[in-house]
Amino acid sequence: MENPGNPNDTLGVPAVAMYLVVLIVLTATSAALTGLGSFAQQFLTRRSFTLRIGVYAFANAPLFVTSLLGALVSLAYLYDAVSGVLAALLFLLSFALLLLASPRRLN
Repeated sequence: MENPGNPNDTLGVPAVAMYLVVLIVLTATSAALTGLGSFAQQFLTRRSFTLRIGVYAFANAPLFVTSLLGALVSLAYLYDAVSGVLAALLFLLSFALLLLASPRRLN
């Protein structure tokens, strides 16, 4: 690094840009798997609860990782800007909504 006191001061590709590319790839994968998982959940409404939770966890695992990584990157690199804090809050909101959307037991 050119300046050890500032990790953003480098000659190569900035770390934020690399994290952004990783987040874009994870988002595309997350959207595809979440869509397939939602489609599969429609056919599993009367199946066992553990099967529905397993399909939900498998289909939404990349979205969990994406939301946590996005919040971490936003807070780590953009904590001093309003847009960074808002981005982190939106990522954390998506994580919370994923937890709330998990399948429930049928009576």
